[in-house]
Amino acid sequence: MAGLKLSNVKSWKTALLISIIIPTSLLTAFTLNNLLNKPITITETTTLEATEWQIERPTYIIKIGDVINASHKNGETSIDSSIFIYSFISKPNEYGSPFVDMQTSINISVGEGFIHLVNVTFWENYEGSQVEFFEDNAWPKYYISLENLFVTRHSDFFWSPGLKAFVELAGVNHPKKVSFGCITHWILRSPKNYTHQLEIRFELVYFNGTAYKKIVQPLLLKVGPDSNNSFETATELSKNQTLKKLYIGGYDENDYYKIYLEKDHSFYVYLEETSSDKANINIYIYDPNGIKRTNQTIELPPYSTSLNLTADKTGYWYIQIELRDDQCFYTLKINTTK
Repeated sequence: MAGLKLSNVKSWKTALLISIIIPTSLLTAFTLNNLLNKPITITETTTLEATEWQIERPTYIIKIGDVINASHKNGETSIDSSIFIYSFISKPNEYGSPFVDMQTSINISVGEGFIHLVNVTFWENYEGSQVEFFEDNAWPKYYISLENLFVTRHSDFFWSPGLKAFVELAGVNHPKKVSFGCITHWILRSPKNYTHQLEIRFELVYFNGTAYKKIVQPLLLKVGPDSNNSFETATELSKNQTLKKLYIGGYDENDYYKIYLEKDHSFYVYLEETSSDKANINIYIYDPNGIKRTNQTIELPPYSTSLNLTADKTGYWYIQIELRDDQCFYTLKINTTK
């Protein structure tokens, strides 16, 4: 199995936090009055549409390298929030449970007025999961990026369903531009067949020159098993479709897909392994009667292959991706023509 070493991941964390600052700005609805000498009145709260990301839960340690971005501009503010998903870390590790290694970041600027508060909260209904801020005992000197903000309160490692961790930040000297970033570990502590959903809320409270307003940007992260491990549960595809960041490895030994084709339609399938980890896999195509019609093996660079055929029967044609060894993320592309 090709995989990243835990020591390499730790070195990455330190290097990223010291040398790379990903700006971001956030806010949450914790007690605003604690941060001011007098209470404020928020005249308008806007909750933005959630940005979603999901991935099949890997078996082994593997680099992911995805960035989830959410941007918003309304004439008064500009908000760029992001989650950089670096890797999935399997056991054994310091938590005794698989976790997702990621960086939480935000950048905010305003035209008129100033930025009052930025808060970040992490929520999940699964009781056993936890969220930890990497080396938060060394904040604010190390392992965090801050611009025109200071940390008023933060806490993590909550066990109960609901709130898992939070950071409250206050603007320094009525700033017009702020940023925040930190490394976060999402610790799953669940059976491999459980589907997790973590909501990260970035909340901003700002003064626009006449009133205080609040903006909430949710991001939803989903990690769980696939369900297409047999002909009966095959994922249905459209006639021209590309699926990215599919996973096969470990306990997930087969992925099945199906597509409805009419007789005499041409059928093109392209598969490419896209992760730094590579797997040895077989790909098969079956006709509507379940008879194998063609197949290919992927085990050498460039770790990709394509298959072509013309349907001689109308009905569902099936694609099977069979694991022989190791693990990988892959892209599957389907094209059909008359």
